[in-house]
Amino acid sequence: MKKIKMSFDEIKDNKDKFLETYGLVDMFKECGYTWDELIEIGEDYNSKRDSVFFNLIQNFIVEISKFTDVHSYRYRIKETDSLIAKIIRKGKSREEKITIDNYCSEITDLLGIRILYIFKEDYWSVNKQLMDKYKPQLAENIHLKLRDGDDQKTYQSLLSAYDVVVERNEAYRSIHYTIYSDPNNIISNPKIEIQTRTIFEEGWSEINHKLVYKNNSFPEIEKVSNILSELVGSCDTVSGLMQYLYNRVKDDNGTSKMVDDLDGKVNMLDTGNDSIGDVIRKFLS
Repeated sequence: MKKIKMSFDEIKDNKDKFLETYGLVDMFKECGYTWDELIEIGEDYNSKRDSVFFNLIQNFIVEISKFTDVHSYRYRIKETDSLIAKIIRKGKSREEKITIDNYCSEITDLLGIRILYIFKEDYWSVNKQLMDKYKPQLAENIHLKLRDGDDQKTYQSLLSAYDVVVERNEAYRSIHYTIYSDPNNIISNPKIEIQTRTIFEEGWSEINHKLVYKNNSFPEIEKVSNILSELVGSCDTVSGLMQYLYNRVKDDNGTSKMVDDLDGKVNMLDTGNDSIGDVIRKFLS
């Protein structure tokens, strides 16, 4: 189901169409906001989105582009229609009302950056560079988002060094950092949500977002998505094994003895009934 977008000018002049298009008719009745309050927030955000906020996130991109072990990165600035819709959806469950004065601090994903790396183990290098640069600006604990069944031992360095909130969900794998965009942590400025994940995790996440997430997909599609997620986890594990083997050969200057030894260990992957995760853990033990 393709998402229908409405510009802010269209939203202002078509309240009923907006609410119906985004499935918010009943939620709006219970959200506790007047239409004028929502439009006031939208006016303020829309006036800053493509100028102030765009320049702000570009400054972070310039810094992140200098990081090592980063394969690529993307950024996103929330659309105005999505902001208004989110405020309506959250309205009933919030005690503190979102206003024109606090929406930048209360809505934590107005600005987003996604950092991709090749090997799962690269998370620590990227984490270290993020913390060296932005740790004083952390707005909340780091969140480690895993799928059910994922082994969190991979992230032991992160778990040992910081107070990390571990979440297991059906949506995606990622490490989330929410930071103040202002070095002085001025809450009137927007926060930035930084996500880091492998390129395999990103591929599955994009497919899942397009075909499953926020869409009324068939249960069969969700089942296949879960299978793909498991395969992605195995791909990350095997790529880590490849990196391990490469480093072993490189450190030993590529001698035939080391190569023969590694070839024998790689053959373990053909072992009958063991899962690929079990086999690799035996190999690395």
